[in-house]
Amino acid sequence: MAKARFLIALGGAAALAAPAIAADGAGQHSLSLRNATSARFECGIHKDGSSVVDVFTLKPGQVWTQTYADGKRRWLRCDGTYSDWQPLALDGRYDLLGAPMQRISAQPAAR
Repeated sequence: MAKARFLIALGGAAALAAPAIAADGAGQHSLSLRNATSARFECGIHKDGSSVVDVFTLKPGQVWTQTYADGKRRWLRCDGTYSDWQPLALDGRYDLLGAPMQRISAQPAAR
């Protein structure tokens, strides 16, 4: 039952946040990714509604930052057999974790 309440609360919070995101669509946004692994790997990023993927390489400890004007969500996928497209929040800061031949995942940064 507690799980059901949590899911209902989470859905309500998402519904309340949607108008705020839409209203902020014309502002400047930035996205920051830090390679928190000891390996070098390639990542690709694209925005909602686009099939164009920007590809970049991150060395261990390197930070990649992008600024953009639209309010569309970005999707990230990095090297790794089990990696998949992950949604990223507007103005998000992420640490990329995992092993290159496994799954690289974006976790909200604690910095």
